[in-house]
Amino acid sequence: MANQPVDNNTYNVITALAKNLEAFEVYGKYAHDGNQQLWEQLSQKTREQVSLLQQELAKIMSQQSGQSNGSSQKSDQDSSYIDPRVGQKVDQGSKVMDNTPGRSSGQEVTNPYN
Repeated sequence: MANQPVDNNTYNVITALAKNLEAFEVYGKYAHDGNQQLWEQLSQKTREQVSLLQQELAKIMSQQSGQSNGSSQKSDQDSSYIDPRVGQKVDQGSKVMDNTPGRSSGQEVTNPYN
């Protein structure tokens, strides 16, 4: 990682997360055009992949943070997550403003990743 800002694994996880978030958004649009059941099933599978990738990214960031400040402690019981709709860490079950492109702006929604 001599001249690279992040290692390959971190880059791969971030890239896969971004691609899954893009797919999730597109499936919502496709569902309006027809065969809603298919697109909802694909959305659910993508949501599961996003959740797994978020967990992996949090683990990577925690390990990197622990290395940079000399602490290797991390909490597996953290009740927060990065909500893709708002792009920030929020507590599970909390209300957030959904700013997803293509949806009614500012709609309050509850965390779907409980």
